[in-house]
Amino acid sequence: MIIIDNTPQISLKQLRKDGLFEGWYAQRYESHGMRIDVELVDEDTDDCRVLIEWTRWHETYKQYIPLIRVETNLSMGYYRWFFTDYEREIKFIKVYFNGTRFVPRVDLKYAYYSCQLKSHSDRAFDDTFRNPLLLATKVEQMLKKPFRKRHYNGKPTRTQLLLEKDVAKLRVYGLTD
Repeated sequence: MIIIDNTPQISLKQLRKDGLFEGWYAQRYESHGMRIDVELVDEDTDDCRVLIEWTRWHETYKQYIPLIRVETNLSMGYYRWFFTDYEREIKFIKVYFNGTRFVPRVDLKYAYYSCQLKSHSDRAFDDTFRNPLLLATKVEQMLKKPFRKRHYNGKPTRTQLLLEKDVAKLRVYGLTD
């Protein structure tokens, strides 16, 4: 069983946010100890591929994942990028590391997010006990801040109002002084 929260992931949203699609020709990105390069294969057709290089046990591995550009109907000249698998004709926006290479979510057998593994009673326990304790820690840290602004122009600030609301929640659980 694979827990997806702990695996290295590469998403197009993150690559775009980090500016990888600007300037194209040779962009480099580093994540999870892996070097990711985006290469423009054919400028006329806008077929591209992402080169992912990573080192594991002193060996360097390379994997190419093709990218396609799909025109959308949102506005003129607006395109959406997808990773693709030409053999199966599927598009995806995120790839996950399965121990040997990057694959789409459909190829990960028995892969779950950590929240999917919790039973109903575990989630109820979290809501009842863990979340209030985390909230108490957060409130305690906020109250310790020396330069926290409590009022502005004679009115309480938004942060102060939210803090008072959190303290009221904690009073229900008996976690305040």
